[in-house]
Amino acid sequence: MPTFSSLTFLASLLVLSASPERPNFQDDILPILDQSCNSCHNPEKAKGSLILSSINDVINGGGSGDVVVPKNSNNSSLYLLASHQKEPHMPPRGQAIDDEQLKLIKTWIDQGLLPTASGKPMKKKAPTIALELKTNDLGKPKGPPPMPRSLNLEPFLITERGFTPSAMETAPWSPLIAIACPKQILIYHTETLELQAILPYPEGFAESLAFSKNGSLLLASGGKGGKSGQVVAWDIQSGRRMITLGQEKDSILTTDINPDQSLIAIGGTSKIVKVFDLGSGEVLYDISKHSEWVTQVAISPDGILMATGDRNGGLHIWEVETGNPFYTLSGHQAEITDLSWRSDGNILLSSSEDGTLHTWEMISGKKIKDWEAHPGGVLSAHFDKKANIISSGRDKRVVYWDNNGKEITTISGFKDIVTESRFSQDGQRIVAAEWTGNITVWNPLDGKQYGSLQSNPPSIKKRIRAYELKLSQVQQRIISERNKISPLLDSTQQIESQVTQFHQKKESLGKGVDSRKENAIPSVTLLQKAEVESQSLLYDIKKWKAEKINTQRHKVLATKHEIKNRIKIENRQLADLENTYNLALQVLDQKAEQLFNLPNNITKAREETVAKQAIHQESIIREKELEKKLANTLQIIEQTEGLNKGGNKEGLANTLHNLNQKISNFTSNLKSQKEQTRLTSTDHKQAQETLHGLIGQKGKLPAIIKDKKIRTQSALTSINQIHEEISKLQKMEQEKHKQAQALLEDYEQALPKR
Repeated sequence: MPTFSSLTFLASLLVLSASPERPNFQDDILPILDQSCNSCHNPEKAKGSLILSSINDVINGGGSGDVVVPKNSNNSSLYLLASHQKEPHMPPRGQAIDDEQLKLIKTWIDQGLLPTASGKPMKKKAPTIALELKTNDLGKPKGPPPMPRSLNLEPFLITERGFTPSAMETAPWSPLIAIACPKQILIYHTETLELQAILPYPEGFAESLAFSKNGSLLLASGGKGGKSGQVVAWDIQSGRRMITLGQEKDSILTTDINPDQSLIAIGGTSKIVKVFDLGSGEVLYDISKHSEWVTQVAISPDGILMATGDRNGGLHIWEVETGNPFYTLSGHQAEITDLSWRSDGNILLSSSEDGTLHTWEMISGKKIKDWEAHPGGVLSAHFDKKANIISSGRDKRVVYWDNNGKEITTISGFKDIVTESRFSQDGQRIVAAEWTGNITVWNPLDGKQYGSLQSNPPSIKKRIRAYELKLSQVQQRIISERNKISPLLDSTQQIESQVTQFHQKKESLGKGVDSRKENAIPSVTLLQKAEVESQSLLYDIKKWKAEKINTQRHKVLATKHEIKNRIKIENRQLADLENTYNLALQVLDQKAEQLFNLPNNITKAREETVAKQAIHQESIIREKELEKKLANTLQIIEQTEGLNKGGNKEGLANTLHNLNQKISNFTSNLKSQKEQTRLTSTDHKQAQETLHGLIGQKGKLPAIIKDKKIRTQSALTSINQIHEEISKLQKMEQEKHKQAQALLEDYEQALPKR
């Protein structure tokens, strides 16, 4: 692999061997471009649609326009970008072009683009015809869409029977449909179904028709099988032939034109797709990918992509400007019969002799949906502007699908296979052509037939004779109708005579009325006086009415003021009652809380009483025990006293003292125990009284609650009475209003009627 140093050495050799005084493309400029530029700008990888591998490619420029201007290097982007005088700098990566090489490029451009050492300076070929559109002219045209203007209606070929249309296409914006017949193209109006023009195609049979994206051009490709093939384009308004290109050795099967009308693509039996530059009329590039006849070519509405299909079911997507491959779409098993782009260019519809329809999205090149549409083979399929689909095929049906492939309408009953079907420009009609040559027009929603078109129109003379025959029939019908109308005309004349007599009588009566008017003048004077008096009386009545209304208004206002005061007083009373009611509710809540806690209080008192009773019982038992001890002690004392009489007095005295001390202690304990017993008995009695008091309160509580309920009900009754009183006052106010209204009505009735 060559190293950077070896490349630098080779470049220096090229510079040394160059002829700086008179550089040429082949010897001096191409080596520089191969070294620095052609890795990105070659036929396989034409970045920016620019190829720099031949002098013709350099002169033709790229997607951004010309890159060299002969004898003007200061306006040539090839030199300005390479010398870094203009962005983006080229080459974008790697070593920049050195000054000596830049000097050669500049000299070569300024000397007129010399191709070889012995050649003559090159010039860009002038366009053969100016068809390329500006950006503003793409798509829907401004104003009325293009329509034929008084074009030829005489057939160039008349046959005994109609032929099967070899191609059919509708205009994108105007109500026109073009139908390919032997050696001529018929153009019909899709709404009136009238013939608009007949365009000659002496080249033979048109295999394909295509309108330009703005509808101004109609293209036809075809020719004579095995002999010749050409593409022809007409201006749809004038019928003038604008383009004739392609000298093929066989009929051209398909063609399309890009939106700006700068490129035309064709395909046919050579298995090669060719793209022509309309500016020069030369082949811009060709594609040899297909293994069978190219049956379909379709350029996307945005002019970015091109779809091509062949007789083996091969389907490919290409970049229009460069011819670089974009996608290969696999799925069909037989000939591609039709291709149609959705209006945004993001979805492609394809149909095939395998009986299926496929839709493909262009973001990833994946299939969206496929379905069997026509068993035996689909022969035609197209999108409308809303992405609905029309298809036809060998099963003698036309089917209208939504954009998800769901069947909307099926039109059947055709006598033979339906070879072509197209939407009108607004999608409101479908035109279908049969193998027998019958062409019919339908409603896509209900399948109703509007009419038919002739694939083999008669000569103008025959049409005139037919019109004359129709005219004669119409005239005879008019005479027949006149004979029927004649009796009516006679009766009409009689009625007109009666009307004249009536007008005469009316005129005489008018004269009598005039004389009576003269006699009625005095009466009119009296009537005028009466009217004056009536006006005066009416004024007095209006004045009285105004005074009466004002008086009544004051009374009503006074009544309203009084009612408002009473309402304020009642509202205060109502507020007081509501406060009383709220207090009653609070007391009731307190009593209810006491009642709720009462069982717990009673239980607690009972428990305390039982405990005190137990203490009392224990005290009684202890008292009895002390009494027993006291009795025993007394008995001992008695015994001791007996001993004292007969024994040792000193010992007895001590014993007696001890016994007396014990008796004193027992007596104190006995008193203390009795006092405790007495206190316990008192507590027990108080507990019993508290218990009885609580039980008494519990017995009284229902009566208290009942009393509170009665008071609450009384407060509510008072509130309701206040509301009723307010309602009565409102009714009184309404009655006053009705009385005032009645007074007004009485006054109006009292007015004298004129």
